[in-house]
Amino acid sequence: MSVLWGGAQVVLLGAAALGYGTPAAFCLKAGETPLERFANRMVMGLGVVIMATVCGGWLRIWGPWFHHGLIAAGLLMLALWKPGPIWPRPLPLGGRNLVWAVPALAVLLFYAAFPPTFYDSLLYHLGVPAYYLQRGGFSPWAENFFSALPQNGEMLNLLLLSGGSAQGAKFLSLATAALLFLFLVDWAGESGLRHAWLPTLVFFSIPEALFLSATEKNDLLLMFFLLPAVRHLARSGKERCGWRSCAAAGILLGLAGGVKWQGLIIGAGFVAARVATSPLPLKKRLLQAALVAALVFVLVCPWLVKNQVLFANPVHPYLSGLFPSASSPSAQAREIGAGVRRGQDFSPGSILSFLRAMFLSPYSLGLTHVTGVIILLLLPLLALRSGLPGKRFLLAGCLLAFLLTLGASRVPRYFLPVFLALSIPLASGWEALLARFPRYRRLAFSLLLTLVAVQAIQAVALLERMTLGARYVLGKWQGTLPASARYLDIIPYHRAGEFINRRLGGETLTAFIGEERTFYIRRPFLASSSFDRNPALADLVDSPDAAAWAKRLRRRGVTHVLYCPQGLERMANNSAASRLQPSQRRRLEAFLACWPRVYDDGRYSIHLLPLP
Repeated sequence: MSVLWGGAQVVLLGAAALGYGTPAAFCLKAGETPLERFANRMVMGLGVVIMATVCGGWLRIWGPWFHHGLIAAGLLMLALWKPGPIWPRPLPLGGRNLVWAVPALAVLLFYAAFPPTFYDSLLYHLGVPAYYLQRGGFSPWAENFFSALPQNGEMLNLLLLSGGSAQGAKFLSLATAALLFLFLVDWAGESGLRHAWLPTLVFFSIPEALFLSATEKNDLLLMFFLLPAVRHLARSGKERCGWRSCAAAGILLGLAGGVKWQGLIIGAGFVAARVATSPLPLKKRLLQAALVAALVFVLVCPWLVKNQVLFANPVHPYLSGLFPSASSPSAQAREIGAGVRRGQDFSPGSILSFLRAMFLSPYSLGLTHVTGVIILLLLPLLALRSGLPGKRFLLAGCLLAFLLTLGASRVPRYFLPVFLALSIPLASGWEALLARFPRYRRLAFSLLLTLVAVQAIQAVALLERMTLGARYVLGKWQGTLPASARYLDIIPYHRAGEFINRRLGGETLTAFIGEERTFYIRRPFLASSSFDRNPALADLVDSPDAAAWAKRLRRRGVTHVLYCPQGLERMANNSAASRLQPSQRRRLEAFLACWPRVYDDGRYSIHLLPLP
């Protein structure tokens, strides 16, 4: 039932977003094609839902009734102000050419139906919203720097969680992927591509893009806000006026920046490209760019204000030197930046090494990094002449966005929005190649589909590697797994978490040492991310003996300590904030050995603080 309700929640959320977005899209440039108008209504409506959820956090009214009321109001608006027919003309999908999409959707539905298990999601994308829900509204979480990042996507996850289903966040990603698919086809058809489905094949053949379609990460939501904005910018440079298109682009880019900070970087690249390539007078181009920047700032302001209130620094943990009232996390910010750049510098050798690894070395830059080679092999086709409208803008925007992102990070997943926008020029170059060498059309398609098949196998392997869903179902079916085996037991801490939820009372507070994932914990906890100083470990360092450490922990309200030696070692490898000296590690384990052990599964142990 949780799976069905999760899917139903996403459908209701989309319908409510259409209701909220119709008036907003009516006042702005909604788009030229029916599907573009539909997508813009949906995106702007989601923006309204996000801002309403933010207000609900400050008013501390989050919960089931807030969820039901917000959805019901959007459905009422949809009933009173109908968006009109969505597809009065058929989409240029290509019938038999989309046979590949059917098994892809089936595989994604299979993996999306499982409860969330992905590490980053349990720590951040779902962990932070669940933390806020436990506290009834926005609350400072100084021990988790992820709570300071923009959270437009997390607000939608929070709304779905308050409705009662953890799977809703996964189906939100899947629905976003489907809408991106249709939007890309529509844009390609409007641009005159004969094979309008080809850009979707190019992009969604990237294994990591398919993986994101079945997980709770917010990258596809970022692209769903970003791609319509790029389309508006492409059109505004050709329009006589262009102000309404620029305003719409600014709103969408602001919403994208509120999903991930990479949206601001990539958006800046496309705005700069629009200024550089537009035939409009320079003064007008600069004024319109200023309008876009102002709207982006307004839409990002809610997160700047939240950080100022909770952390005394609107861009926490960065620029701490400009905000003396903050906790001066400059070293933390540098460490996070180095981690995002994978420790690489800006030398030509490092950049070339990253580019080679991104396309040719799966898993070398992260557990989910599988980009594949199709984008790389198609790049030379950009040099071929084609009649693609706005090609100059798209190429300039992709190049600038790629370079800006390259300077800030070395995470392949962050470059996917650039590849999404680049898929249309790549498809146009492919068609130009077929037009120039028509005799080799079948051979070219055979090679392309072979590469797609290889990357599809990589995508399924990636999904299975990160979820173990097929192995779990097969094991249950064949009886190789015990009847009591639960899927969520693949999360190492889940059994210990269930002990905390069921056996510890509401008056307890568990301090986590060696574990940062908290999504499935329903009781009060004190946990820190790898990049933040753990209060329990800080007290340990300052305590001469176990009694003094227990006294310090009791002052924080701690009653139990959860400890995972392997997890602490892994967190220490990620960040200096979690590292202990060997002598301190021995003291930690000696102190814990003095306290009653109420749970132990060989990996995790839970200790009860002795009475004073």
